[in-house]
Amino acid sequence: MVALDNEAVVAHTAGYSSLKIKFLLKFERVYMIIREIILFELSLFERELIIDLFFKGLSFREAGEKRGISKSTCFKLYKKIIAKIRDLLKERGIDFTFLDEDL
Repeated sequence: MVALDNEAVVAHTAGYSSLKIKFLLKFERVYMIIREIILFELSLFERELIIDLFFKGLSFREAGEKRGISKSTCFKLYKKIIAKIRDLLKERGIDFTFLDEDL
């Protein structure tokens, strides 16, 4: 399970309303869970594909070429990984229904 340092978050949010602090704490929790999923629940192949697509900005064609697969196969793998992340988030009580729109 992910441990959050709520006191540190509150210290950095001096002057924020309690509602905004509550939102930031929830956001921090979701961020930590997503980080945990990417680091520990995805395979190295899945993790590297997500990093290439989301953080390095590679296109599906470029990411596919890097792996020796077609653009369409890369896109299908992406959809499968996103569905896996969505399911893992749901298991942890976080429902991102907007991810369904991308599939």
